[in-house]
Amino acid sequence: MATSLIQLRVDEKLKKQADELFADLGLDTTTALRIFLKQALKVGGLPFKVLKEKRDGYSLDEAPSIKEIRAEIQKMPIAEQEALRAEVRAQMFGE
Repeated sequence: MATSLIQLRVDEKLKKQADELFADLGLDTTTALRIFLKQALKVGGLPFKVLKEKRDGYSLDEAPSIKEIRAEIQKMPIAEQEALRAEVRAQMFGE
């Protein structure tokens, strides 16, 4: 299969946070973006809702950081952490 290169410029902080998140999920950013593109084609649009309002009472700037979320996950019992990771992978890969 022939491949094509996609180049994308993003804020350095955004890239670093995304890299950290995807690494926690066992992915690199390239793989995560490939999953996003496949899901967009599968559903015929963006694979998530695009909302103008705050969600869960947070604006993007007020939302917990990846480090804060990771710290909360690490406080969970191992079995709950594994269940959460399995759920994320199932959502991402349709397992």
